[in-house]
Amino acid sequence: MSSSFSGESFKRVRKRKSKVNRRKTFTCSKDFDVRPKSYSYPHSSKENKLNDDANESKPFSESVESRRCKSCEDFSTHIKRKRHRKACLTNDFLSVSKESLKALPNKLIDIWTAAKDKDLGFYLENPDSFILDVISRWNTPTTEEKSIFMKLSEIDSIGVNNKNVSTLLNILSENILNYRPPVKYDIYRHGKTLLAHVSLPSSRCWKKPVITKDKTFKFRSNEYRLGKDELWYRDKGDNVKCTFNDSVVSNIYRWFDQSVHEIDDKGEHTSIRLATEANSSNNEFLSAVNSFSKGHFVLLCGDIADDVKYKNVISFIPWLYVFDFDVYSRDKGLLNVNEHSLDAKRSLHLCTWKDATFGISEESTVWMFPRGRRDDASSRLQNENDVRLWNRTVRERMKGHIDQLQRFVKCYTVLTMVIIWPQTESLIQYMHKFIELVDEAIEPRVVLLLPQDPKSEIGKSSLRVIKETQKENLEVFNLNLSDLFQELRSRLYQKSEVTGTSFSLPDQQECKVTMREAAWLREDMDILYLENQYGKTDVKTLAKERDQFYRGGSIHWFAWYECGNDLWDVERDIKHQLLNNIQQAISKNKCEVITLYHAPGSGGTTLAQRVVWELHESIACAHVKLHSASSVTEFSRRVEHFSEKTHKPIVLLIDGEEESKVNHLARSLRSRCVVIILYVKRFPYEFKEKGSRTKVWLKGIVSKTEAKNLALKFGDRCSKDPKVIKQLNNLSKDVQENHHHFMYEFGMTAFTHDFKGVHSYVKGYLQLDDNETKTFKGLKNWQKILGYLSLVYFYGQASIPCQFFAKLLGFKATDVVDIDDFRHPISDFIVKDKNESRKGYIRICHHIIAQEILEQILGGTTNEHERGPELSKAAKSNLAEFCKDFIEYASDWTDKTASGCSTIVHVLTRTFIFRDNRDMCENAEQIRKKPVLSRIIIDIPSRHPLYTDRLQVLERLTTAFPDDPNFQAHLGRFYAYCRPGDEHKAEECLERALCLAIKQTEDKDLNELEERLKLTLMHIYHMYGTVMQKKIAIYTGQGYNDVPDKETKKSDFKSRLEILIPLAQASCDHFQKCRECTPVGRENCFGYIGEITVRLQICDFIQRNFEVSNTAHGIPGFLKSPDDTGLPGKHFVKSSISVVDNLFMECYNVIEEEEIDQSIVNAVLWFNHLFKKNSVNLKQVPKTEDICSYRLQIAVRKMKYSPKKRDYTLLENINNKKDIEDIVSLYEDIFRNIPFDGPRESKRILDRDYQEWLFAIRHKCFQEVYPTEEVLHKVRTWNSQLRTPMAKFYLFILTSLLGFGSREESGKTDMLLEAQQMYKDDLRKAGKFLLKPKYPREWLGKDTNGIKRLLPGTRFLGLNMEDRDTKGMNQADLVICKGTIVHPNNKKGAGFIWLDLGDVNVPVKVFYIPNVANLASTHYSDKRVEFVLAFTVENGYEAYSVKLLKKYGCTGCDGTVEITSTEDFGTCSKCRSRVQKDDMTMIT
Repeated sequence: MSSSFSGESFKRVRKRKSKVNRRKTFTCSKDFDVRPKSYSYPHSSKENKLNDDANESKPFSESVESRRCKSCEDFSTHIKRKRHRKACLTNDFLSVSKESLKALPNKLIDIWTAAKDKDLGFYLENPDSFILDVISRWNTPTTEEKSIFMKLSEIDSIGVNNKNVSTLLNILSENILNYRPPVKYDIYRHGKTLLAHVSLPSSRCWKKPVITKDKTFKFRSNEYRLGKDELWYRDKGDNVKCTFNDSVVSNIYRWFDQSVHEIDDKGEHTSIRLATEANSSNNEFLSAVNSFSKGHFVLLCGDIADDVKYKNVISFIPWLYVFDFDVYSRDKGLLNVNEHSLDAKRSLHLCTWKDATFGISEESTVWMFPRGRRDDASSRLQNENDVRLWNRTVRERMKGHIDQLQRFVKCYTVLTMVIIWPQTESLIQYMHKFIELVDEAIEPRVVLLLPQDPKSEIGKSSLRVIKETQKENLEVFNLNLSDLFQELRSRLYQKSEVTGTSFSLPDQQECKVTMREAAWLREDMDILYLENQYGKTDVKTLAKERDQFYRGGSIHWFAWYECGNDLWDVERDIKHQLLNNIQQAISKNKCEVITLYHAPGSGGTTLAQRVVWELHESIACAHVKLHSASSVTEFSRRVEHFSEKTHKPIVLLIDGEEESKVNHLARSLRSRCVVIILYVKRFPYEFKEKGSRTKVWLKGIVSKTEAKNLALKFGDRCSKDPKVIKQLNNLSKDVQENHHHFMYEFGMTAFTHDFKGVHSYVKGYLQLDDNETKTFKGLKNWQKILGYLSLVYFYGQASIPCQFFAKLLGFKATDVVDIDDFRHPISDFIVKDKNESRKGYIRICHHIIAQEILEQILGGTTNEHERGPELSKAAKSNLAEFCKDFIEYASDWTDKTASGCSTIVHVLTRTFIFRDNRDMCENAEQIRKKPVLSRIIIDIPSRHPLYTDRLQVLERLTTAFPDDPNFQAHLGRFYAYCRPGDEHKAEECLERALCLAIKQTEDKDLNELEERLKLTLMHIYHMYGTVMQKKIAIYTGQGYNDVPDKETKKSDFKSRLEILIPLAQASCDHFQKCRECTPVGRENCFGYIGEITVRLQICDFIQRNFEVSNTAHGIPGFLKSPDDTGLPGKHFVKSSISVVDNLFMECYNVIEEEEIDQSIVNAVLWFNHLFKKNSVNLKQVPKTEDICSYRLQIAVRKMKYSPKKRDYTLLENINNKKDIEDIVSLYEDIFRNIPFDGPRESKRILDRDYQEWLFAIRHKCFQEVYPTEEVLHKVRTWNSQLRTPMAKFYLFILTSLLGFGSREESGKTDMLLEAQQMYKDDLRKAGKFLLKPKYPREWLGKDTNGIKRLLPGTRFLGLNMEDRDTKGMNQADLVICKGTIVHPNNKKGAGFIWLDLGDVNVPVKVFYIPNVANLASTHYSDKRVEFVLAFTVENGYEAYSVKLLKKYGCTGCDGTVEITSTEDFGTCSKCRSRVQKDDMTMIT
């Protein structure tokens, strides 16, 4: 508008208009709207008008119709001024004179004076700043009106300025924001200054704040862009973008949420604390604990005042441990408030100081009571106020929990101990003692919450001492607990909120998993429920997950739920084969391990996830977490519980675990439930074996079909970059022309800028040429990080916790490190390891990237080499030195205390020790087939025979970690195998390792040791025994028909034997201890084959070299030689025959058939070769009245019946009445010769003797029938001598038989009661020490005479895999029992039957599986059934072949008769008539 357009003219226009149109005209003054003051969206377009109409129902908003100024239209006919006409015809505005503007109100003057005002011109040039100024004020919690002031240019008429203000407000649209905030503007004058005042009301209860969208918008022909999903607010006069950990973010959301203004957790009215009013100490506390989002936390607490609100916030925090010193906490304290909600969020374990430790996991909380708990009287001391007595009593037990915390925390995270000052201040004395104990092991950060100053002298002095001892490690906060808990609740509510009450699993009937069960199961596995358990995921998180995947990371399960079949992976050719293999295993209802071998970087993990995802809606599936804290027994219990939900087979995905552990787990689960394990194993070698149903191979190169799909899928992702699409198409074309390309080439071409090959890509980011020193010795810290990660991932397939690199990143020891702390260019090469059960582990994004980083760090960047599965020679030449640097850095981190850092020891073991083989058998035959050393040690160039460079790396491990027994043992193993002549050093290392391991046991009983310590002892004893066995082999050879390195002359026989016998005896002792230390379920051939080999070596040596005459030679001649010859080892050889026989039996009984190694078969052949042909001569060996002689005679009789040279002879093979009678007699001679105070030799052998005798007296060739009472007497002796699980089991069976009675004898009530008590007290506990505790070891037979009523099942469980049927049993020999199904019979996997016992008045429950019997329904409750009865360690009595009993009508009366499936007729109990079983008389 022209400046000549005067105010007077404007007044005339207004006057004229008022005559024409009496309506009140809008002005830009205070009374801008004729209606009551409200807040409106200014509109100048039809589109905005429509938007406003759509939102007219919103609070504080009211649409206002924009109107054209009629006076301007009239005046245009008189004033022909081009500029004014243009403005009137093309723009909507109101013309206002400067003098007509109202003055700035007094209440706004102070606000304007304090404001950082900006010109309208600034906002017109920077509209994005205007948007942020508006929404940041809108999002800031306050009850006051918010204001923005803009200076306007001083012109006579401000119509154009008015129009510009409206235009600015119009850009606040839903195109760039999630919704438009309600705004109003007025124009004022203040002196000579013109001001536009934009105002917003209070935003309280508007449900949600304004968030920016990732959208481009145009303003005055220019383009502007706002960030995506950003939340802005005002702080100290500036716009601030919220981050996740901002203390104000939760306050903002709660300010907008109406519900949080209404009631607190006790139902009382409350109001939110505004961000601007927040207690600064609360924020300082949240900063001290990283808002509970980084690091790990334990809580020390006692009683808390009743008037403290929001105590349930404790359940929102992921505590590892809560040490609760309030004895009454569960009744009326902190646990009472939090137990229910915490149990739904995390796996909650309650314990007292008396209980054993629980494994620590990311998903669990251990709530521990150091002073005991009210409802557990045994945990409370008589004098609860005696602090010294308490300290002496619980100290050692508490150390177990603290040691476990130390192992979890060290080198993995930073532990923060939060202490809430107790209301009863005497409790602080106990807390102080506990803090001192923790300090000895961990030295955590300590944060003390002090609601008020201590009142008592005890409190004051304790606080003073804590401050003095903790010093700078302690932070004290004087806070109101209610305020703090409210703050925490507002911040953590969304993160901890659990939706729903249960999750569903696939099943024909409704199958639910409660929140509590889900939290418990989540410790060890991610279960794929039918519902999305992860909640809704925003697009930004999905995009980040997608980018991580394309860079080489794995996909988290939440992305599968969000995207389903439209995820980012490409279908692989072998997917259907793998899927079919699993489905076949499911249909067979049989446990199986299906292994997916995949080339590194070929997408094996993603393929396995895809297969499991496609199965999860039809069969229950779960992804097992690596390195969880649970023992195999505990994990098996969880899997069994999971399986029982559907009573169908389940599929477990296990990715990257050691193969021996997977096999151990499979053995443990096989007797519990039907599990198909999909095991994903990286295989960096050439595939030489064809695939099979249980072995599938995924190659690294892509097929033609896969190449096309990759080019299409990734091309769509890069549709805006024609250059990348062309490169992808070229790769696909190459594959069609039979050129080889790898999966990673497609990914890196698509998602790495200007990718020209791995070498160039890594070189560009690694920047090694910029280093002053061109060797790896001059690496910068960030380059070392990448090198160490590459070393561990390439050789150990392992990841490393972020915290491990704190020193290289320049962090303090108390700083928590996570993946976001790794900046460019490290961040371009790393991804999270989602396979780990612990959070915060990272790895190199791709195997091929790790290899290339090592190549360039160790071999230089000058030349590209031809890539293969191994490093180049140049890189290998520096490998040893780089390994030593890595070990040295790791040792500095752990302060030379390996026992305190299991995390890094595991990483080092995976990298330098692990040999990636199926088992650990170390006889000569397997050594020739499998690597003696780990892959990284083999790759270190080192000259034969000393291998000095390799030795130095292993020596550096032992010097860096002098207290780790495993490293010492493997150094000894290296000496034994690779350094001829250094056998004495090998024994020194092994002896040192053994001492360290025994020291770690702390004189605990073997059964009390953790599984990791048992495994350590097992391996060391085995290595020690193997080293000695190798020394013996020099003179004897390693196996059957093997030629020894040193021949023995006749004249040297005695002297050689004097050397060999002590060696053999020591070696056998080590192998025996190896077996004793083996955890249940971990049994493997190497625990047996070692001792078997040593004994056969000595016997073979004597057989070949002993000769006195033509008639006195070999083993028979040696054993018959006079004692005065002084030949050593007679007893050793004589006992070896029976000991080896017993070892074979035990091996076949505890090891699964598929786990029986070829070395065992070869040993059987060797044993038969040595002794079968000499069995007649061995009979002539002088018999003595000793146990060794009796066992020799038993073995000699058994050897006559060996079916084939390679078959081991069992009692089942004997078909001669005399021999079986002799064997029974010899066993009884053994029992008579046992000293009164117990056996002097191996209890395991004697335990086997009793089991063999029990079978022999029921042998088909043994005619005598032993009364059950007589057998029971011997079994009681067995149990009193040995107290083994099998002794308890047979004592239970025999007392049950006598309690049941028979047709000839009535049952004995006292015996039945004894059996039931024994099952409760002893039998179920014994099951954890046996293989397949659910297996039916004995059956109830028809024969009513004595012990032969008990029919043996398959004795060698490793040879029979059928767990849930009567296969192999003659049904005609089994008695058909009758019973009634116990109410309510509403579980598919567990039901009971009342056993009919005639006149015996003791109720007996028999376990059965309703689902197997097709009787899984309450409808069958109280129904009559028939079944056969088995005896199992797990369930005691178990029913098989359960069927509904059929009834038939009596023709002689109106009675009915129950007739079993094996009977042809029955007798009516009323008229004694015979009732024939036929269709005519059957009652339906």
